[in-house]
Amino acid sequence: MQKSARSGKVLYGRLAAGFAAAASTAVGTVVVIGLSLVARATSGMSGLWWMFGVLTSSFAVLGGIAAVGAFLTGFVRAGYVADPAAPARWSAMTALFIAFATPVALYIVTGPWLTNGLIVAVSTLLCSAAGALIFLLVWPLLLQAGAVSSIDV
Repeated sequence: MQKSARSGKVLYGRLAAGFAAAASTAVGTVVVIGLSLVARATSGMSGLWWMFGVLTSSFAVLGGIAAVGAFLTGFVRAGYVADPAAPARWSAMTALFIAFATPVALYIVTGPWLTNGLIVAVSTLLCSAAGALIFLLVWPLLLQAGAVSSIDV
């Protein structure tokens, strides 16, 4: 990644950012599903830990929706200019969007019609937040390895 002589700013590759966000969210969903299976095996028949264990298949479906939302988020965020000297700011903002954009959109869509719209949003938030944390770990590694193309602007 070379610094531009004009402004010192770059645009990252859209597909790379989208796939990194989607893959991070998919891995985060697998982690949440694994924790849910552990909760199912170790919990009794009531309580919050039991409820977390019962929602395993819901996490799988909502995690898939969150991964699609994360791909779109990464794809769109790659259109915003980043400073190659300080990629952490761009990464942090993208991770915030990955964590909250899809759950908020799902709550807006499902809230008025489903009585459990808040559970849908919170379940999606668990998968998205795990994906956002993984994205914060993976994106700098991709930049350092030179796996992400960038365009000087």
